[in-house]
Amino acid sequence: MSFSRCPWFLKLVFLVHLCALSRDIPALAQSSKPPLRIVATTTDAASLVREVGGGEVAVFCLSQGPEDPHTIEIRPSFVRELDRAELLVQVGLGIENAWLKDLLAGVRKPDVKPGGAANLNLGRGVRLLEGVEGTGIPGSFHEEGNPHYLLDPMEGLRCAKVIRDRLTALRPDRKAVFESRYSAFRDKLAVALAGEECAKDEDFEEVVLQFETAKTKGELDALLIQHKLGGWLAAALPHRGLPVVGDHDLWPYFARRYGLEIAGYLEPSPGVPPTAKHLDGLIALMKSKRVGVILSAPYFETRHGRFVARHTGARVLEMAHQTGGRKGTEDYFSMLQLNFSRLIDGLKGAK
Repeated sequence: MSFSRCPWFLKLVFLVHLCALSRDIPALAQSSKPPLRIVATTTDAASLVREVGGGEVAVFCLSQGPEDPHTIEIRPSFVRELDRAELLVQVGLGIENAWLKDLLAGVRKPDVKPGGAANLNLGRGVRLLEGVEGTGIPGSFHEEGNPHYLLDPMEGLRCAKVIRDRLTALRPDRKAVFESRYSAFRDKLAVALAGEECAKDEDFEEVVLQFETAKTKGELDALLIQHKLGGWLAAALPHRGLPVVGDHDLWPYFARRYGLEIAGYLEPSPGVPPTAKHLDGLIALMKSKRVGVILSAPYFETRHGRFVARHTGARVLEMAHQTGGRKGTEDYFSMLQLNFSRLIDGLKGAK
C-alpha cells in the first residue's frame, strides 16, 4: 500500500514519529544557516578549523602549503575576505609579523584585528620552549620566540580544542557537531601518537607530558608498562637524545615531543641566509656530534643542505613545515604522519 492511500490516522501516527525522531538528531544534521566565513593565516590553522568545523565552516587561507609563512605576499582578495569574515584565526607568536599588520591596516572590519571579538590567536596558551630556544631573537623572524609549535601534535590538539570552543560560541546550536568532530580528531591523533591503549587513558595528556620530561630509563620503562604506551612516542624511544640539524629554526617543538636534540641550523639566525663561515662551523659540529640527518623545509634553498650533507655524510630529510608543505600532507594529521615517518626512516638509515 502506498503512503497516499493509507488511512489518515496512520499518516498522522507516522508524521508524529517522524517529528519526534527529527528532534533527536538536529544537532548532527546540516545547519540551515550558511557556513561560518573564517579566514586562517596558515594552512595548519585552516586545516584544524576544517577538521573541527566540517560543513559548518567555509575557510579561506591566506597562505599556501609550500610557502614560507613568515613572508606572504598580500593580495587584494585578502582584504575582501577579511572584511566579510566572521572570524580570523592566526597562529601568532610573531609568525605573521612581517605581513599581517600591513594587511589588516587595509581592512575595514575592526573585530578581526588583534584584540577584536572576531580574532582568535592560537599562540595564546602555547606551552613555550624553555631556555634559549624559547627566547625571542631581536631583528629576526622569531622576535616573540619560536612560532612553529604546530609541528608538535599535542599543540595541534590544544588548538583544535580552542577552535571547538570558539566555533561553539559563534554557533551554540551546532555544539554537538563541533564536539563530535573534535572528539574524533582527538581520538585519531591520540592513538597515532601514544597507541590505542594509552589514548583511552583519562590522563592521556599528562602521560605524554611525563614521557617528555622523564630523565631516566627506569622512568620511561615504567610509563611504557603502566600506560601501555605505543604509537609514535614508543617508536621514537630508541632514538631519544639523538642530535639533528635543521635548515630554518623550525624544529624545537617537534624535537621536544620526540626527545631529540637540536644541534644547530643552516641559518645563523632565523631568516638570515647561511654564510660560508657558519656552514664550516656547522659541519665541524655535526662531525663531532655524529649528526646523521638534516631536517629540510620545502621553501629553503636546497643547495645549502646538499653542501653540508656532502661534507658530513648526513641525510637530507624532506620534511613538511606545515600542512600542504609536501605532497601527501593535504591535512594537518597527514602532515604530522609524514614528518614522523621520514624522521624515523632517516634516523634508522643514518646509523
